[in-house]
Parts: sequence; C-alpha cells; structure tokens
Amino acid sequence: MPEEDHAQFYLFPVSSMATADYAASMALASRVYRAYDGDFADRLQEAAVRAYGWLERYSEYVGFKNPESCNTGEYDDVCDLDERLWAAAEMLVTTGEQKY
Repeated sequence: MPEEDHAQFYLFPVSSMATADYAASMALASRVYRAYDGDFADRLQEAAVRAYGWLERYSEYVGFKNPESCNTGEYDDVCDLDERLWAAAEMLVTTGEQKY
C-alpha cells in the first residue's frame, strides 16, 4: 500500500515534453469520462487547459537531464514539437477552440 512505501521520493523538474503529454492525456481522458462523470471530466479538462497554458507561456523547449543514478523522468529528446502537436490536437478535439 502507498502508506507502506518508505523508499526515497524524488521530484524532477518540469519539462515541456512531459507537460505537453500531460495536457494531451488529460484532454483525451476528459472526453472518455464525459459520459460517465461530468464533474470529473471537467476537472480533467481544466487540468489540460492549465498545462497547455504553461506550454503557451514557455514556448521554447524546456528539458532536463536526470541526476546521476536516476533513470526516470528524462525524455531523451532535444525537441518537443511532436508532444506539443499532440497536445494541441487533443485540445482542439476536446474544446473545439480554434486557438489550439
């Protein structure tokens, strides 16, 4: 159980690739859940909108390298355009707003 997990906890910095993937996933999930739980779907869509807003504020690639001995969280890429495109596509389908 989570409360029994006493392993060291790591926080990694934000990256534009992870943020774009999050925005896309939340937008998609909001459409999936809309028929079953409108309030939850609204929260998912708001999370997607906020994440996409971060991408708009930071329009240049934001990446990071894992600290030594860590092997998670890093995207082995120097370009985030594919993730941004996926986020924009999911946001457009979800909201219908042409700005995406």
